[in-house]
Amino acid sequence: MITSTSVRSAIQDPARRQYNGNLLLKELDTQYASEFIKTFGLFYVDLFIPILTHIFGQAFLGGRTAIASIYRLSNERYGLKEINNYLITRLTKEVIHELGHTFGLIHCHVPTCVMGSSTYVEDIDQKSSNFCNKCRAELGLP
Repeated sequence: MITSTSVRSAIQDPARRQYNGNLLLKELDTQYASEFIKTFGLFYVDLFIPILTHIFGQAFLGGRTAIASIYRLSNERYGLKEINNYLITRLTKEVIHELGHTFGLIHCHVPTCVMGSSTYVEDIDQKSSNFCNKCRAELGLP
């Protein structure tokens, strides 16, 4: 678990009141990843990368490490009624999506594919938790 104050202060951007996804992913990879398994960090902080206002998750393409945050996945974040199924479904899709990147998949243009890009939670809601036929084939899945 990443809890060190020095690590947190290096990863947190006080001006944005967010955590730098690039730095957090790198820290997780450096400190906790194994060459034999995928390492996934699940957080409850607001993530960003310098070119985007926020991200839901991030991964090293073809790498061993990925991260996701539930911070922006709940309806309450947007002033809507709490629906736990939405949070669980969104988180599931985001984890599958980021793990897909670790296996070398890039963003897919098939609207329902879990590897579709997601800028907003509505984007996550509109895709399935499954890989399309093209992505399945790239993974060597039947």
